[in-house]
Amino acid sequence: MFPKELKLNEQTIRNFRVAKIFKENSAPINSMDFDLQGTSLISSSDDDQIVIYDCQNGQPKRQLNSKKYGVDMIRFTHAANTAIHGSTKVDDTIRYLSLHDNKYIRYFHGHNQKVVTLSMSPVDDTFLSGSLDKTLRLWDLRSPNCQGVMHLPGRPVAAFDPEGLIFAAGINSEFVKLYDLRSFDKGPFATFKLPQECECDWTNLKFSPDGKTILISTNGTVIRLIDAYQGGPLQTFDGIQNKGLNLEASFTPDSKFVLSGSADGKIHCWNALTGHRVVILNSEHKGPVNRVQFNPKYMLLASACSNMPFQTENMSDQEEENFDETENAEETAGDEEKDIEEGDKETGEEEAEEEEKGEEEEKEEEEVEEPDPEIILSDDMISNGLSLLCKTGDGLSHAYVKLDVHEKELTDISILASYIHLRYVDISNNKLKDISVLSNLTHLSTLKADDNKLTTAALEERPYLQVASFSKNRIKTLEGVSHPHLEHLILQDNRLEKISGLVATGLSRLHTLELRGNKLTSTAGLELPTLRNLFLAHNEITSLEGLHTLEQLTTLHLRFNPIENLDGFSESMKNLQYVNFRECEKLADIKELKKMQSLPMIRALVLSSTPLASEDDYRLEVLVTLRRLERLDKDEYSEEEKQEAEEVYEQRRLEEMNNETAEEVIDAPEEAD
Repeated sequence: MFPKELKLNEQTIRNFRVAKIFKENSAPINSMDFDLQGTSLISSSDDDQIVIYDCQNGQPKRQLNSKKYGVDMIRFTHAANTAIHGSTKVDDTIRYLSLHDNKYIRYFHGHNQKVVTLSMSPVDDTFLSGSLDKTLRLWDLRSPNCQGVMHLPGRPVAAFDPEGLIFAAGINSEFVKLYDLRSFDKGPFATFKLPQECECDWTNLKFSPDGKTILISTNGTVIRLIDAYQGGPLQTFDGIQNKGLNLEASFTPDSKFVLSGSADGKIHCWNALTGHRVVILNSEHKGPVNRVQFNPKYMLLASACSNMPFQTENMSDQEEENFDETENAEETAGDEEKDIEEGDKETGEEEAEEEEKGEEEEKEEEEVEEPDPEIILSDDMISNGLSLLCKTGDGLSHAYVKLDVHEKELTDISILASYIHLRYVDISNNKLKDISVLSNLTHLSTLKADDNKLTTAALEERPYLQVASFSKNRIKTLEGVSHPHLEHLILQDNRLEKISGLVATGLSRLHTLELRGNKLTSTAGLELPTLRNLFLAHNEITSLEGLHTLEQLTTLHLRFNPIENLDGFSESMKNLQYVNFRECEKLADIKELKKMQSLPMIRALVLSSTPLASEDDYRLEVLVTLRRLERLDKDEYSEEEKQEAEEVYEQRRLEEMNNETAEEVIDAPEEAD
């Protein structure tokens, strides 16, 4: 899921700029795809080349050829270093390719005309293919045999929904049919008829990341957005130039914006809710931009044109400061308390206040809490909180899958044991001490349980749970948090004193962990190699331990911690780009920054409101120490600052060499006469 500190807004989109242009291909690129982790992008082109790009380092890392069969419609699979693609030569077979050694694992025979749709399930090894032979086929990577085939009246476009439970098929540029994956042979459970396109054909179909809308691309000048549940038209995006080209539009990861290329070499962006155009990006393409995709995890946009290779576009560095802006908004109350404490220091009352505060906290811990009035979740409450009607897992009926019962002062939700179809549950701002009943919800995808009285976040393993939030509870342990598809875990403002119990094998997709506002004293225990964003502000951390295991980490927030030394950074943290030490009031020795020189990708550092920020030539000294840095606090380094830092660095290096030489001469033994 998209980290909330990286929320996109219209200004962010307008600030996008070209960051890299790649020219590995000698012919037009016909398809590209990001992997689910957002770390790699794969492209195929009409010169039979496959190129894999490292999204974090901005470099091509592998180039393969498929001269015999050609390559089109390339898609990453869930297995490491594998992809599927259509063929442009010999026949119309779909091929399963090992990218590691450029060998084919399996062939999928069945289509006898060109494959025009290829969609990988977001959750397993199932995939869909559609062809000009007017068939839609369902496959499993583990078997060469077709699992199911549908004969259609026209050319299909198709895609899975974000949960992999249903798929949509667009037919004859007029109908959208929804099928339950487990009972597709019984026909569609919903059919939407749209006004038939008169001057263009549908060329691509995809669900929004939140599953609420469906985007339909055409080979004309319009792109359509429809409601995924009712089929009603929501928006028509126009203004692009296109005559017969297959231009693929895409969503941003938060589903709020739609992007498309244009025959004039530009990229258009619209607000998905209002339909108005946000910006036209000058993408530096010299020909029609036929592919545009947004990275699922990072602020990265890739585009490709029909007569030159693709380029990536990155957000402005200023927008990365949204991390701090969001944190500031959330911590206003904490800052006000800090100001009061500083005033007390000036009047000499700090010790008394701190002692009194400590006694009050201890008393609060020991105080026996009066029992809350029992308020049990009822059918009527549930009825008022249900929404989002979807097909059930057995394909035989429909059920509401979203429940919002926040702020009801609930103490008991045991009735939910029978609501097994729920996927999105909000039980925040209640008085719950036990939510183990949620272990009955097999399809639970998003859970918000903030501001309750929970002492544990443990649930039985939920196979589809992706986002779980337990902020403002009384949780003291991380034991029992093990969900194979969990991506975002929020545990801020709890009572954690140490990090233990998070096992990498049970959290193999976790990329964002929020532990702000706890009582942690160390980072030890974070053995989560997939983690990319770690938020540890407002703890009591004095020791950075175990960070060497976080090889995918890109963002580290340590604001307002009593850190004095920076031991713990490692060259194995090869993706770390952003570190925040704001208000770490004990970080006073600039020599400690040398311990960050091992970080090959460090790009932005925040040291505001630390003793270091008051040093003479603060910005210069930091850049001399960390020469890869591009931004300090909220300001980018100018070219003049970078040049000055290089000159100072070189001067000091030469002085150090001269001093070492002089010492060697002085220490040399005198020769005997």
